[in-house]
Amino acid sequence: MLGVTPGDLYVPALTFVFGEAQLDGACCTRSSTACPARGGLLRERLVKEGTHEFGHTFDLLLVWAASDADEWKNRILEIPEP
Repeated sequence: MLGVTPGDLYVPALTFVFGEAQLDGACCTRSSTACPARGGLLRERLVKEGTHEFGHTFDLLLVWAASDADEWKNRILEIPEP
């Protein structure tokens, strides 16, 4: 199950998080607050990051791809706008 929340997510060891997943579990969540975009770009980012979190429920630790959404970012402002 994938849940999308307008609430902000927090993990003490990280600056910010886009989503959280139960590794090899049954659920994950994605925050729309951590996504600085609107319209079609917001939907695209929510789908990409949601898919990433959903992958963790299948015991996938990290999935690296050529898209910007899958590259590690230390700050939310590092996410490129088109």
